[in-house]
Amino acid sequence: MKNGIRILLFLLFLSVKSFSQESAFCAVAGYKYQGLSFGEIGVNYSIFTGGLMFSFPLYNFGIGSEISYLDGEVLLGPKFVVEGNYVFIAGRLNSTYYINSRKEEFILTPEVGLTFFNIVNLYYGYNFRFKEKVFDRISSHRFTFSINIPFHNFY
Repeated sequence: MKNGIRILLFLLFLSVKSFSQESAFCAVAGYKYQGLSFGEIGVNYSIFTGGLMFSFPLYNFGIGSEISYLDGEVLLGPKFVVEGNYVFIAGRLNSTYYINSRKEEFILTPEVGLTFFNIVNLYYGYNFRFKEKVFDRISSHRFTFSINIPFHNFY
């Protein structure tokens, strides 16, 4: 019994201490609510770190777009994302440029939340505007649910 516990502790030590880094691209799909419902699609470049027994994403850089329908028109939000996470806690910064045929607005959104190894994410964020509110129906508060699907399996 003692030898079994020692072996398990040794394997846990190896998985924590022998970190290596690898990278992969991830597809992103999500839903967000901020006064309007938005769908999100994109791609992340993820840096994974891990040991012999497990790997988890450490940080991501991504591009994508948010898509909604407002006042009879499609509202697009091309975006750049920087994301950092550690197993169950995550933070991210979105820079989104919302545009339709008549208006445009840039919004910066820091978000914090929960993640499950950056596969499934649930965030709360606050929208910072740099001029007057152009799209009135986009609120200051954002709730995001997203799923990241690696093109290469590290899990």
